[in-house]
Amino acid sequence: RPAGLILVIGSGAFVLPEPVKSASEAIGRELARWGFGLIGGGWQGVDYVTADAYARQLRLCGIDVLHALLQVVPDDGQPDFKEGTIVHVTRTEWERAPLQQADAVVAIGGLGGTLSMCHMAAELGKRVFPIPGSGGDAAAYFADVQGSKNDSLAQLDIPLNSPKAFVQLARTLMRLLVPREPVAAGL
Repeated sequence: RPAGLILVIGSGAFVLPEPVKSASEAIGRELARWGFGLIGGGWQGVDYVTADAYARQLRLCGIDVLHALLQVVPDDGQPDFKEGTIVHVTRTEWERAPLQQADAVVAIGGLGGTLSMCHMAAELGKRVFPIPGSGGDAAAYFADVQGSKNDSLAQLDIPLNSPKAFVQLARTLMRLLVPREPVAAGL
């Protein structure tokens, strides 16, 4: 059983800017290393790059991709990345279904739809972790929720200008994703 199901959302462009591509790869690898399950929407871009890095890391660890990667796609489509468990839903359920199954949402870049998904996730009570250095909707959501004033989210505001920065970003995110134990009342 995965440590939690993490939905990664972001830019659906075939060619991604370097910070978006490298952040997607690093986060995909670390999600696998930390034992998280991954939910994707089957798109090209962030969905594909994250799923590919995630699956490659799982295979290196001898873990079956089928039960760790969940791809939620419209009933008339197929995911760009062909591995994992593929769940078909109606177009009207397509945005909400992965959000409902996710324990948390990570936003990388984005070109419009990612921002609305972040707000929808927050309305559903999901923890949302925007990667501001990836630009686009993730940076816009970070600004919307005043991430620089939030001790946890502020840790993700890392200049993404070197391979070491992407590793630091991904590992910081993993520490933030680990669920905290509830504190007993009166202690």
